[in-house]
Amino acid sequence: HWAMRTDYNTELERDMDKHTQIRKILEDIELREDVTIIYACITGSRMFGYDNPESDYDLRFIYKKNKIEDYLPISPKHEKLTYSWKSDTLGYDILGFDIKKALQLCQKSNPSIYEWFQSPLKYIDYPALSRKYIPDTRRLLHHYKSLLKNLFYDHMELKVDKVERKEYLYMMRLVLAIEQIVYDGK
Repeated sequence: HWAMRTDYNTELERDMDKHTQIRKILEDIELREDVTIIYACITGSRMFGYDNPESDYDLRFIYKKNKIEDYLPISPKHEKLTYSWKSDTLGYDILGFDIKKALQLCQKSNPSIYEWFQSPLKYIDYPALSRKYIPDTRRLLHHYKSLLKNLFYDHMELKVDKVERKEYLYMMRLVLAIEQIVYDGK
């Protein structure tokens, strides 16, 4: 996997409070929304190793509704759950998709879902879903190239006064993802 951290077990051992807090957040969401979370992970800068002490935690999850009746209406109650939460020292950006929505995104080879499944820091894993998902590499390639083009234009062509180091790292990550798809076919 390109440019992903591999030191999470060590990090979690050093900092069990954050780990416990994230598990508590997931449990609270399950109770509040009457859902069961079947997959949860950390993405974003912490996943790729360019986080800093002020970085928030990008918590992503897939859930199933606990009541079958919630799947029966033509217009479902909700297909995604979003929260933004801040404790005294940590910020959390939380996004979850209903399993039906997640599977639709998988069918479209959505790169975000693919990256969720590649995260080395999983709080809840559902291997039948996360390990069997193989995206269409042409769609991934198109997405990454478009993102890179837009980022480059936004930051280089417009000559933004100050480009954050994080933006350069994000562009490099996209270049590496494109390279892996082109040369490895993955």
